[in-house]
Amino acid sequence: MRLRIPILLLLAALVLCAGVGWWWSGVAAGGLPRRSGTERLAGLDSAVSVRFDGHGVPHVRADSELDVIRALGWLHANDRLEQMELMRRWASGRLAEVVGEAALSKDLDARRFRLRRTAVAHEAALDPASRAVADAYAEGVNAWIAAREGDLPPLFRLLRFEPEPWTRVDSLCIPVLLARALSFTIGVPEEDRFRWLGALGATALDDLVAGPPLVIAEELELLARAACPPAGSAAAPAPDAPAPEGGGGSNNWAIGASRTATGAPLLANDPHLALSAPATWYAVHLESPEVSVAGLSLPGAPGVLIGHNGHVAWSFTNARLDDVDLFLEELDDAGERVRRGDDWVELEREVETVMVRGADAVQLELARTDRGPLFDADPSRGLPPRSVAWSAHQPADPVRAFQHLARARDVDEVLAAMELHPFLPMNIVAADRAGGLLFTVVGRRPDRRGMSGRFPASGADTDVGWAGLLPHDTNPIVLRPAADFLVTANEDVRPPGYDAPYSDYFDTPQRGDRIRERIAGEDGWTAERVADLQLDRRSLYPAAVLATLEGSYEGDALRCYEKLAAWDGAFLAESAEPALFALAERALLEAIMGDELGPCYLPRLPALNRRAFLLSVLGGECAADWFDDRRTAAHEDRSQTLSAALASAWRQGVARWGADFDAWRYGELHQLTLAHPLGGVPLVGSWFDRGPYPVGGSGTTVYAFGGDWVGDDLPAAWGASVRAVFDLADPDRSRVVLPLGQSGHAGDVHYDDMLPLFLAGETALLPWSEEAVEAACASRISLEPVP
Repeated sequence: MRLRIPILLLLAALVLCAGVGWWWSGVAAGGLPRRSGTERLAGLDSAVSVRFDGHGVPHVRADSELDVIRALGWLHANDRLEQMELMRRWASGRLAEVVGEAALSKDLDARRFRLRRTAVAHEAALDPASRAVADAYAEGVNAWIAAREGDLPPLFRLLRFEPEPWTRVDSLCIPVLLARALSFTIGVPEEDRFRWLGALGATALDDLVAGPPLVIAEELELLARAACPPAGSAAAPAPDAPAPEGGGGSNNWAIGASRTATGAPLLANDPHLALSAPATWYAVHLESPEVSVAGLSLPGAPGVLIGHNGHVAWSFTNARLDDVDLFLEELDDAGERVRRGDDWVELEREVETVMVRGADAVQLELARTDRGPLFDADPSRGLPPRSVAWSAHQPADPVRAFQHLARARDVDEVLAAMELHPFLPMNIVAADRAGGLLFTVVGRRPDRRGMSGRFPASGADTDVGWAGLLPHDTNPIVLRPAADFLVTANEDVRPPGYDAPYSDYFDTPQRGDRIRERIAGEDGWTAERVADLQLDRRSLYPAAVLATLEGSYEGDALRCYEKLAAWDGAFLAESAEPALFALAERALLEAIMGDELGPCYLPRLPALNRRAFLLSVLGGECAADWFDDRRTAAHEDRSQTLSAALASAWRQGVARWGADFDAWRYGELHQLTLAHPLGGVPLVGSWFDRGPYPVGGSGTTVYAFGGDWVGDDLPAAWGASVRAVFDLADPDRSRVVLPLGQSGHAGDVHYDDMLPLFLAGETALLPWSEEAVEAACASRISLEPVP
């Protein structure tokens, strides 16, 4: 989840006037993490030992689970308080309060979606044990804040504000933000489909949407055509911004005992999120009499989300579960009621005040229907008033499931733990030391009545809507598969025979197929070889595209086709072929659908749908005539359009790199920049940012680095937010690597000390046993109760 905040130019003047000495002593050195000595932590029942390894990963030992959680809160604040502050303000719609008008739109969005209100509803649903955990975590965070008064990290010094005490609700904002990122990875698909129906018609819409033809009520189709005229017409909406940057998904897999060298399972995970600074995850090892667990935590939230406990290991990917629905609403003339059948129902309305630094406060009027938050009509985008129903809005306890997961002893207990979590639409793949493997989906599907959820429904129709959430046992579940391995990579991995309504915006299968191909074709897997598989840069997607492009070409089109046809599909930064393929894919999409979708609609077709559509249209599976260019008087056929696109791609490459194909470099257009929220500060912003770095991979490779075109470049906007491998035969051989490091403080040695490993495809061991932890110890700190 990326959050880049522009800061006032005044900060540059401060740096210029005060000089480098002020910058370092007054700002940059403030709030540096402490990893040695003794610190007092109010609320502790007894002393807690924390040993840090060479990468700053803490190994925590306490006499009770709540003391471990208190220590985790302290450690998160020690390394990531700036990140935690921005995340809670993001969810609460309070960024503009400290940043100014640049963040106002983000605040309004958070409040309209009721993100913090959702966290408040979840707080009320916490059971006593979950409440105690959330309270203990907040005590740890607040102990750090209280002890460091006047010695805070750069964010607080630059923006001149103090952090408020951390609360249970602040922690519950973190899973709400995660759910938002997962559920709205590609925005709200129903909004886009409504607009495409008006712009293109039902036949073309069915080509763009996977699955069976959409069933759309006649009145909704008429509404779409009136609200959203065809692209290119005088009444078409203004060009859209690109779809939300949510990341490409993730990879995870488990290899069973029969396929490993040790006779115990191995598990791998690399969640794909927007890549920025600091790192999303925080590695940690927690030990207490009640629970022992090691893996990846999210700063701001108690517990370990991805990891192992010596008995089981677990991992997550985006399930692409459709748990969001859109209802088009009809309001009365006064805008105070919505139609429900022959009746009118009053809206729930309230006004919130959004504070804006350096400007007047904004009064935001919020409305809610019985179906969910109401969003006003947006004529500029061709959208009528609409309510949004989202599974995360249902009150729930998001802490309990992960507390049970940390205690699981086999995959059956993992399954039981995940049944407790009603939102977070994620695939979980888990393994236990006895050889058991599990795949299931964590979130719960809406119990839809009279609707599919694939297209906006009429809010006035009382025969459609949600009747709560379906029980977890209606989700896909695979236990102990005969093949003795499991893989998910955001594609459709529902088991045979499972045909319940689920989703229609899965990713294409080539990334997952490549992992399955490698695992099935080899035996004797080790943790080292699994980590190597995470670096696989060969994609099966180009071959799938090339198989549909066979034809008779001449000139530049032939040169382009021949180079790609001879390529093995490896997306290497130092190679020419992936650069040509990226140009060719863009040229093909623009030639085929640029006239239909145009600047108004094309940005809203995310990468996963573009790939699926391209394979479909090139494979002859579409009903509409996509190859004719509507912008010309002539009628272009398939051959003409494909030839023109391939020739254009070749010429673009020549214009950029010259006629010597061997001199072309994919890494020159595909680069990774890790941008910090303070990176926009003039003069000193580069102190926080890292990059750019040429990288290989793509959205279709196991070694995933994806993104969308920005001008003539294809930045690696998202990718592996962590690479983790867990070895249940010997947990000391488990390993992780973050894109940057454990610390969020740019002046700290552990801010970016994992970056060289990450870029080189290497990992760091995550010690588990007492002997390994002690051997890896680089420093230690004792957290003591306040007398």
